[in-house]
Amino acid sequence: MNWLQEMIKLSQAGKPFTLVTVIETSGSAPREIGARMIVTMEGSIDTIGGGNLEFHAIELARKLLSTETSNRKDEFFGLGVTMSQCCGGAVRLLYESFSESESAILAKNLSSVVDWSSTFLASPVVAPANTRSRILFHPEAKETLPSAVHSAVKGLTKVSGAGSKLAKQGKEEWFVSRLDEEPIDLLVFGAGHAGKALVKALQDLPFRIHWIDERNDMFPKKIPANTTVQVVEHSLDALNILQPGTFYVIMTHNHGLDYELCLRILHDGSFGWLGLIGSKTKRIRFENRFKEKGIDGSVLKRLVCPIGLPNLPGKSPAVIAASVTTQLLQARQQVLDAQLQNRAD
Repeated sequence: MNWLQEMIKLSQAGKPFTLVTVIETSGSAPREIGARMIVTMEGSIDTIGGGNLEFHAIELARKLLSTETSNRKDEFFGLGVTMSQCCGGAVRLLYESFSESESAILAKNLSSVVDWSSTFLASPVVAPANTRSRILFHPEAKETLPSAVHSAVKGLTKVSGAGSKLAKQGKEEWFVSRLDEEPIDLLVFGAGHAGKALVKALQDLPFRIHWIDERNDMFPKKIPANTTVQVVEHSLDALNILQPGTFYVIMTHNHGLDYELCLRILHDGSFGWLGLIGSKTKRIRFENRFKEKGIDGSVLKRLVCPIGLPNLPGKSPAVIAASVTTQLLQARQQVLDAQLQNRAD
């Protein structure tokens, strides 16, 4: 689970937390500008780079939480001198703690999000004491915040994927981030060795996973937070409603079932990405049968089979999982790039 998913979860529950953000870097730094971490009194989610820096950040974040009021603070670190980290660069961190009441307000704002690619988080760094983070929807009324914030929002709409910028105007500073981390729905069919390895590899990535199998005893006891298990009588039942843009990975124990699942998804044609485990021979045999069922050649070209990067050797579940994870992330980036192009048009 990443920081945004955890922030949504905590705010919906009205629980206090501190959001720690990398807002500036210099030289070699362990994470990029915009990297974030959520800290509660019980634990932390995501990372700003690990090591002494992160240990210190968690400690301070909890101190801010212990006051039971909302607080804001920023710090600048020389990593080599101050934190004894060998990367030797420097980072500036922003801490913003959310009390129970502030968390509930944030939840209300987050519930209004319709399109995450047009949603921004504007966090005050240097601003009047009672100023709090804002969820912005582009375009926002210009009189509500400094014009530098809106200029940052406008600039961030021109890049694909999440992005961040430190906006300065007079004595005020704001850190503005575009929130493109809304997970893509991914249906994984099959809870065998390959399925288990893939779901494990995807557990901290921006996918909302629906893990489907007809065999209840195949699922592990520990299920990742971004995954929902669906034990069905017939796997095809999971395809009764097909949402456009959904990603699919088919890796069941039954070739006949693989074929039926693929046929249903290809016939609909609205999928975002479709991957099928198997050999080149399996693809050829399946393609011939799909053509007999009237599946258009342009749709068949979108079927990824065999799955996995072609130049990465190895057929172990872990290797397959790593390879397919890369393909899924690449496909997700293509979706974000397409959204950017549509906005430009």
